[in-house]
Amino acid sequence: MTRSTAAFFIFLLLCVPSLAQDRSRHAGWFSSVNSITLNPKFRLQLDFAIRSTDKWEQVNTLFFRPGLFYNPDKSRSFVVGLNFLLNRAVTANASELVPETQVWQQFWYRQHFGRTNLTHRFTLEQRFVKPFFEENNNINTRPAELVNRFRYWIRATWPLQQKPRPNHGAYAILQEEIFLNFGNVGIVNGKTFDQLRTYAGLGFNFSAQLAVEGGYQYRRLQGRGSIDFNDHIFQLTTFLRL
Repeated sequence: MTRSTAAFFIFLLLCVPSLAQDRSRHAGWFSSVNSITLNPKFRLQLDFAIRSTDKWEQVNTLFFRPGLFYNPDKSRSFVVGLNFLLNRAVTANASELVPETQVWQQFWYRQHFGRTNLTHRFTLEQRFVKPFFEENNNINTRPAELVNRFRYWIRATWPLQQKPRPNHGAYAILQEEIFLNFGNVGIVNGKTFDQLRTYAGLGFNFSAQLAVEGGYQYRRLQGRGSIDFNDHIFQLTTFLRL
């Protein structure tokens, strides 16, 4: 990794607000990233994911995320897509999955520094969030309201072989992503800062069409009021490219 890349990862960590009352949680995330090349410029991507609650006790999040990529060259991509989610809402006496819809736009930029492959991803999300409340020991929701979120993701990968072959073999991963709310932030946690995700893992390319990644993710999530979360997550992702 270049010195500037390492310094930027550290900078993101130092920019996160200090936590007030910490609560630690442990969870598992599984994602399936599937892409279909339509022609040299356009690609359709269909992602699925399931995420657990603390101690792997229940399903916390389910989502389906279709997106359309436009690739003018090898270093840049422009993407538009939708997210259809079910997020777990929890109150004193009830717990249910509540739907959320998101519209998003992304810009990807890829760089190469020797053996280091560096990817930047900038995302704007328009989230249609349904405020929830408990009534008669059940979760009820109000009409969806719009809140916006900006995300910046930086990912570095390195092949582990001395003489790597394209799209074959093992590689190491380090990535960071910061989430910032803006607009109607009272619908979510009432703050600009939403979360920071730090991930380290290993991947293996079986071919140009199939890869698997696994690793550890630490998430700092700012909740409502003075309660914030330290999430320790085992993450597994499969990639299918057709």
